[in-house]
Amino acid sequence: MKDTSGFTHWVIVILIAIMSVGLVGVTWYYEGNKEKIRSQDQEYFSKRDIAIEKYLLSQKDFVWETEIESSKTCVFENLESKNELFPLSLWISCNEYKNEEGEIKHLSGVSLPILLNYPNELSYFEESKFSHKMPRNGSLFETDIREMFSKEAQKKISNH
Repeated sequence: MKDTSGFTHWVIVILIAIMSVGLVGVTWYYEGNKEKIRSQDQEYFSKRDIAIEKYLLSQKDFVWETEIESSKTCVFENLESKNELFPLSLWISCNEYKNEEGEIKHLSGVSLPILLNYPNELSYFEESKFSHKMPRNGSLFETDIREMFSKEAQKKISNH
């Protein structure tokens, strides 16, 4: 029987060297393109956030018109800092304003947690594909919060 332990040793050393060079190459590529990758991430999140705002502004659950020619805004906060994937746990604040003789008058608004979903994260964020779920009012609110949101999100909701 032939002793192949020396041969096996060299094969392992060569494989480790190849893997090390590969890891160095990946690290070098990432370091060299970090700004480009970061820029693409920011562009993605910017497009996503604009699409979310448009969706929120289109929903009668969050935005309504109490006076003609009023302006509407919606802002949101991700309640799960480490989760950027759908469904998103968001705290939203949507408001209606009107400029009356140089003064901004707040007309109406809503501020609450929602779960926002989108079926295909890699698409162009078609408004019609978004969906949301929100807790019910009254005595069911607390139950819905516990059932719908993670512990991290629940803690942030209680701080609002």
